[in-house]
Amino acid sequence: MLELLLRFRKNPVAFTADVKSAFLQIESNLHDRDFTRFFWTDNLNNNPCVLNFTRVLFGLRPSPYLLAATLKHHFRKYKEQYPHTFDLLNSSIYVDDFICGRNDVPDALRTTLECLQIFSDASMLLRKWRTNSKQLDLLWQQEGVETEFSETSATDLRLPIKVLGLASDSEKDLIYFNPKNLLKFMSRKTESKRFILSVVGRIYDPIGILGPFIIELKCLLQDLWTLGVDWDSDFPPMLRHKWQQRSSEAEGLTEIKIPRFYLGDVDQELSSVDIHCFSDASKSAYGTILYLRFVTCNNKIETSFICSKSRVAPLKSLTLPRLELTAALLSARLAKQVSSCLKFNANIYYWTDSLISYYWIRGDSSAFKPYIKNRVQAIQLLSDTSQWGHCPGKNNPADLFSRGTSAVKLVQNELWWHGPPWLKLTPDHWPNRHRDILDSELCSEELEYRSSVHVAVTQQRESFVDINRFSSLKKILKVTA
Repeated sequence: MLELLLRFRKNPVAFTADVKSAFLQIESNLHDRDFTRFFWTDNLNNNPCVLNFTRVLFGLRPSPYLLAATLKHHFRKYKEQYPHTFDLLNSSIYVDDFICGRNDVPDALRTTLECLQIFSDASMLLRKWRTNSKQLDLLWQQEGVETEFSETSATDLRLPIKVLGLASDSEKDLIYFNPKNLLKFMSRKTESKRFILSVVGRIYDPIGILGPFIIELKCLLQDLWTLGVDWDSDFPPMLRHKWQQRSSEAEGLTEIKIPRFYLGDVDQELSSVDIHCFSDASKSAYGTILYLRFVTCNNKIETSFICSKSRVAPLKSLTLPRLELTAALLSARLAKQVSSCLKFNANIYYWTDSLISYYWIRGDSSAFKPYIKNRVQAIQLLSDTSQWGHCPGKNNPADLFSRGTSAVKLVQNELWWHGPPWLKLTPDHWPNRHRDILDSELCSEELEYRSSVHVAVTQQRESFVDINRFSSLKKILKVTA
C-alpha cells in the first residue's frame, strides 16, 4: 500500500477509479460452492431451504487472492496489445481500487480508455473516476466515462475523497489525514490505556506525515505498559498531564496537508534528482525521514517530503549509539523500498548526526560485537558506505522523532517538510560529509577483542634411575655402568 501511495504522487496527472462489485463478477468453482451454503426462506411459517452462492463473496478469507489472481490472469491477455497499460495495471491495483498517474492529459485519457476496454472484456465496470486535472475531467465527460460526480455539474461542490485511506483534495491537489472521526472519538474525554490505544489505532498515516505527533502517543502508551497501569485505571499525574496536553493539540491535525505531486508547481525539465535520508534516535524512539531534492534545467533547487517511518525504542535497554545504528538501518531499508518503487534515476544520500554509528557503518563489520556486526552488514548490503555522511543535530529533521512536537508546531516546521536549508544549496555548501574519527569519540566497548590461545602439551619424563635409593655417587655409577 505504501508503494501505491508513493507512485500516486509521482506524476502530475493523477486519477483513480474502482471496480463495481468486483468480487461478485467472479464465478466460484462448482466444487467450492458447498462451502457457501446458507438457509433461506420467503415465509417464516415455512421450513427454510438450503441455497449456496455461485459468486465469490466479499469477506471470505480467500476472496482478495481470488480477485487478484483473476485480474492478473486477465491482464496477461493484453500484454502485447496494450504493453504500457499492462505494466501499469499490474502495479496500480489494490483489491478493487485503481490508483494511477501519467505525465500528460493525452496519455492519461488513452490509459483510461484502454483500462475501460480491458475491464469491460472481463464483464467488469471501472467507475467513479476522479482526477486532479480539469482538462482530463472534461475529456472524460465527452467520452461518456462514469466519473465520481457524473450526477452533478457543480464541480465547485466536490468533496475530498479517500485514496487508500488518505484524504485527497483533487481540486487543490493535496493529500492529508482527515481527523474528523478521530476528534469526534476523542471528544469523550476518557483517560485510560484502552482509550489511548484506540486513539492511536484510529490515526492512519502510511507515509508518515504525522510522525512526530504519533510517536509521542506511542511512547505514552509504552510508559503505561511499563508502569503496569491496568486497561481502565487512572493515569499517574505526570502521564495524565502529558496526555491532556497532546489530546488538546489534536485539533491542529486539520491543518496538516502536503502536495500530492512531488514536484509541486515545477513544470520544467529536471537536470538531477537526489534522495536524502535522515535518521536519528533517542532513548524513547527512533526514526527516519526521506526527501526528494531536484534541480531544474534553470538551476532552481527544490525539496519535497517523500515519507517517514518511526519506531518506539525497545523496552530492553540499549545504548544510544546502538539505537542510532538501528535508526540508520531503518533508513537504509526505507530508502531501498522508495527507490525501487519510484524508479527515479536518483543519487541517494544518507545522513546521521551520530559520529559513532557513522564510524561503525563505514568500518569493518567483523571488528564489532554481534549486535553491531549484524546491523552494519545489513546496512552495507543495502547501501554503499560512501553514501553515508555526518550532519549536525540541529540540521537533522529526524530529531523531531526524538523530541516529538505538537500538531500545531508541526504545520509550521519547515525543517520537517523540506529538510535543512542547505539542501536547497549546491553540494559545496553541505556539511562536511566525511570526517575523521578521534579515538576519544569511539565506543570502544562495542569492539570485539579476540585473543588467540595456543595450547601446548608437555610431557614430563620420569627418571630411569631413582637416585634416592643410592647412598653415594660411586654406587650409582657402578650400577648404571
